[in-house]
Amino acid sequence: MSELVEFSGNRWIRAKDGLEKKLSGQENIKAYQVNYEFPQKLAVYIFERKPEIAVLRKNDDKYMLVDRQGHVLGQSQDSPLPVLKIKEAGHSQEELQFSSHLFYEIFSAWGLTQADLERDSIRFQNGSQIVIFPLEGDLDELLGAYTLVLSWLKSENKDFTIDSNSVFEIDFRFHNPVIRI
Repeated sequence: MSELVEFSGNRWIRAKDGLEKKLSGQENIKAYQVNYEFPQKLAVYIFERKPEIAVLRKNDDKYMLVDRQGHVLGQSQDSPLPVLKIKEAGHSQEELQFSSHLFYEIFSAWGLTQADLERDSIRFQNGSQIVIFPLEGDLDELLGAYTLVLSWLKSENKDFTIDSNSVFEIDFRFHNPVIRI
């Protein structure tokens, strides 16, 4: 960040305040730390955001590169990142951030590389099953419920009578998960 050189030569307290003000306004910076080091040095540590998913809007040919919190970091013609396709416009910033974070966690845990953001849900295909999540809620609770349902379906317990091969849809938009056969 060459623009930080402008604070060189100032008194350390003024330089530190100026650096912190400059860095706090940068969208691509996740965190920073400015430390005084004896005898006359300010050390600046910058942690940049990095794109972790690609978002493709309907009727758009460019991917928006997004971090897991939903911050847009740039655009690209192609991307090796997992893709979240937006099927319909009109989502709030909170819904986009939630769905980006949810999709990143799904990608990290199960390696799924594509999901669709629809009017009221985020959908993805896991093998032969369609999985549907709401666009709001407790992320840990939703992911925990999905993990639990998957473990039940893979269980060899005779008390659980649903054959995982017959399940075609798991829907988490309701108070209790809905399993459609």
